[in-house]
Parts: sequence; structure tokens; C-alpha cells
Amino acid sequence: MTTKQGQDAAYAFWEPYHAFMRSDDGPGIVLRYLLDYPVDRKALTFAYGTAAKARDKVMSDPVIAVLHEIAEDGYCPDDVKAAGVVSVKTLMREVHKKPGGRRMGAEEIAARVDRLIPFATNVRNAQHVTGYAQRVDDGMVTVKAVAESRQRGRQLGALAEFREAVAHVTQADYADGKEEWHAWCPPDDVHDAESVGTDKEDIPF
Repeated sequence: MTTKQGQDAAYAFWEPYHAFMRSDDGPGIVLRYLLDYPVDRKALTFAYGTAAKARDKVMSDPVIAVLHEIAEDGYCPDDVKAAGVVSVKTLMREVHKKPGGRRMGAEEIAARVDRLIPFATNVRNAQHVTGYAQRVDDGMVTVKAVAESRQRGRQLGALAEFREAVAHVTQADYADGKEEWHAWCPPDDVHDAESVGTDKEDIPF
């Protein structure tokens, strides 16, 4: 570029571009191309760039980590009716199990879910499991969940729609052939059950 020959080569290379831009319709063609170019707005919202960065985001964000697990499992914790419904208390319980999750309150967790899953709807028929009861009938041991009903929570839309929204954040592939939510089940043995607590706080959101 510092020699006359280099300058002439550079000018020759860019001349078609400059001629195009000097033409009457050149800039308009470029603008129309950019305006018509398809854009994934969700990808722009959560533009982590690489799968590795997306995995780091899942590991560092306890709410996303819980939503990722729900998308993988195809059911919501404590949802025995396979309705895609999860109580705010249950979300808080699950978030608090994740690194850094104990710092988050119920209102903050609910607000994060609403932002990440904008089509989620408020419900008052969610269930929150507070413990497990074991009984023996004819030598068969069964475990039954003890739960609070009529809890405030979120319905997370159709399974495919929910997975698509979570995948935009995590860049994970949740395809497993299932198209409908399926039911959460209590553990087979009460001794294998993770401890669950009862949050006495009213959840007004």
C-alpha cells in the first residue's frame, strides 16, 4: 500500500464497490437487503456466542439451571398432573439447591422466570411438596408426596414451546421425542427422597 503499484492494486480492488455506492440505487439496495435480512431476536437477546459460554451461563445462573433441568426432564418438579405447572415455592426450593441460589428470594426468582419464559402464565393451582409419607400394603411399600395445594405458580406453556425458549439461552438440544409434559413422581423409597422444606412465607406473585 505504500508503493504506487500497491495503491493502484487497492484502488482497482475497491473501485467496483465505490462505483456501486455512487450509483443512484446502490445505497438503497444495500439498505433493503439489511432491512429484509432475517434476524432471530431471541438469539440477539441471549447472544452468548458459543456453546461453552452458554454452558457457563447455565452453571452460573441458578434459575437458568433449574429451567434447563425442567427442559431436559420434560416435567415440572411436584407436578403430578403433567400440566407444565410449577409453584413459586417449588421453584425457590430448586433454585436454592444450586450454587448461589440461596441468595435469591421468591419474588426475584419469579421475575427471572417471567423474563426468560415470557409466555408463562400465573396460576393458583400449583402444588408444593413439603415431605413424603411411606406406607406398606400387603407387603408393598409405596411413597406418597405430602403437598400444599392451591399454590401460586407458573404454567410454562406447551413443552415444545418451553424447550425452545430455554434452548435459546442454553443452546442445548432437548429433543427426545416427547411432545407433551409428563408427570413428576415421588421417589420409590422415602429414604432416597431429597429433603424438602415448607416455606411458610405467603407468595403473592
